[in-house]
Amino acid sequence: MHAVLNDFRISIDGETAQIDHVLIGRFFVFLVETRNFNGNVTINEHGEFSVKYPNGKQISTPSPLEQSCGHERIFLKLLERLDIRTFSGTPLKVEHIVLFWHKSIIKRPDAKKLDTSNIIKADALRTWHNQFMERQLSIVKTLVWGINAFRSGETIREWTEKSKRQHRPADLLELPDSMKPQMQAAASI
Repeated sequence: MHAVLNDFRISIDGETAQIDHVLIGRFFVFLVETRNFNGNVTINEHGEFSVKYPNGKQISTPSPLEQSCGHERIFLKLLERLDIRTFSGTPLKVEHIVLFWHKSIIKRPDAKKLDTSNIIKADALRTWHNQFMERQLSIVKTLVWGINAFRSGETIREWTEKSKRQHRPADLLELPDSMKPQMQAAASI
C-alpha cells in the first residue's frame, strides 16, 4: 500500500520544498520529480542533465535528482516535527525517483561512474518499483524492516493526513522581490 501526495509544497525554518509527488509506503518514502521534455535527455558522469529537442536545439537543465535530494532534507525535518518515524525511532528511508516523458530517449553514463537506475520513463514506474522492492527486500532485510519500519495501512493513512495538513500552497498573487515596489526614504525638508 502507498499513499500519494501530489504537488506537495512545504515550508520549514524559512526553507521551501515543492515536491512533484510523494509516495508514502510501509518501507520507504519515495520523492518523485517529473520532467516533461519533448526531447532526448543526456546525463553525463557528473550528473549533469541536458535536453536535445527535435529542432536540434540543446539546452542544459538543472538536475532533478539534485533537486530531489535538496527536498529530502526539508522533508525529513517535516517528518521529525510530525513524529513520523520507524518503530526504533530512526527516520524513514527516502528514495529518489526522476520520471521523464515516455517518448524521451535517456542517454546515460556508464553505471560504474554514475548510478542512474532511479531515472526512468514514466510508463516504466510499476516495473521499476517491483524490481526495486525485489532488490531491497531480501529475507534478512525484510525481517529487520519488519521490526523497524513495517506499518499498517491505517498508520500510512495517518502519516499521509498529518503530512497533507502541512501543505502550503504558493501565493500566486505575490510578486517576486524584484518586482515589489521599493520604499524610498522621505526627503528631509
